[in-house]
Amino acid sequence: MGMRITNAQADAAAEHAVESVNARFGGSDVVATVEHHANALKMAFVRIVAPPQHWTAVAKHLKFDLGTNYCSMVTGTHHPEGGAERGWEVVYHLMRQPIVNQAPHTNTVHVAEELQGMDVPLEIEVVLTLPQGQTPSVPSVQSLWVGADWNEKETWDLVGIQFEGHENMHRVLNPHDSPEGFHPLQKQHKIRYHDFNEMYDDAQGFGRKPTDEGRVKQGEIMAQMWITMGPQHPMTHGLWTLRVKVDGETVVDTDAELGYIHRGVEKIAEARDFTQITPYCDRLCYVSAMTWANSYIYAAEDLLEVEVPERAEYIRLIAAECQRLASHLMWLGAYGPDIGSLTLMTWCMRDREMFLDLLQELGGSRMHYNYPRVGGVKRDMPVGFADRLVAKGKLFEHRIDEYGMMLD
Repeated sequence: MGMRITNAQADAAAEHAVESVNARFGGSDVVATVEHHANALKMAFVRIVAPPQHWTAVAKHLKFDLGTNYCSMVTGTHHPEGGAERGWEVVYHLMRQPIVNQAPHTNTVHVAEELQGMDVPLEIEVVLTLPQGQTPSVPSVQSLWVGADWNEKETWDLVGIQFEGHENMHRVLNPHDSPEGFHPLQKQHKIRYHDFNEMYDDAQGFGRKPTDEGRVKQGEIMAQMWITMGPQHPMTHGLWTLRVKVDGETVVDTDAELGYIHRGVEKIAEARDFTQITPYCDRLCYVSAMTWANSYIYAAEDLLEVEVPERAEYIRLIAAECQRLASHLMWLGAYGPDIGSLTLMTWCMRDREMFLDLLQELGGSRMHYNYPRVGGVKRDMPVGFADRLVAKGKLFEHRIDEYGMMLD
């Protein structure tokens, strides 16, 4: 899809969705409004506040009548001091995108500025507020959006929100043998840096037990068995466990566990002020630290309604683009040995160094930069930085053709 939609398109799509929701659910305490992001683009999105008992009906209306086809995230928050009517909050982040199942050997090209009606991408935020209590619960929409499956599991695992009707609910980030009722993002749990030791203290997962521990294989499926491939297996480029179910030599099912890469940054952030959180964001992804830091910084600036100087915006954009190129070169380089090309990896690492040099000039480090700040950046670009950036960019542009020839 080319570039991005216009503000007029976003406004029209959001207004149409708001009118539809309010007309359908008027008088039932469901309220839809058009909101605008606080960043430079001021793009419109839809915010819906709904009672939990109406959530299923609202979700079906969003999917079948308004074409909402993607659940990107579910967030849960514990508000022990929020009053009797606001003890918990669940927010569904939904999107409508002009995407269809593509037939083999075909492609669809969209020009964003020409999209109309239900093809215009739309961002929707649904807020469900729950009263104080020990068993917060909302209806599951797992059956409507595939993306809700993992996201609801994660929200239950970390926050303890129950999702009525969710099939196969289980731990995805915390160990499977975590104590029942233990959900670390509830505010009564502290972290060990404050002389508490309630958090599960097995960061690398060496003491974890498999989900099928103690099971006895019986009956006619004796030939089927689960094999653990990980958590440190050469087939993966990250620390995770892929459990595969095999029938003889045929893989018939898989179960991925990503909890090995979850380090509880959200919980750490509860005990830090907003200026102290940026270094933790750098460590969320070692190949794309600048991008993750920017994600937090932009969110903090939205909440604080901070106006950022235009020069700082441009500098952050330049830094993010350098990081993007370095990150993609790491991906492409790691992909090389997978297809039998060590040369591809050495070329990518060679060119990645150029962009790491530039990032080091900005942040003083080659991995964890701690460069963006709420309201701007740590410091201005060094003298001559722009010239070196342009020169290296032109050199890399010529080398892209070499990559293409190698992969053809």
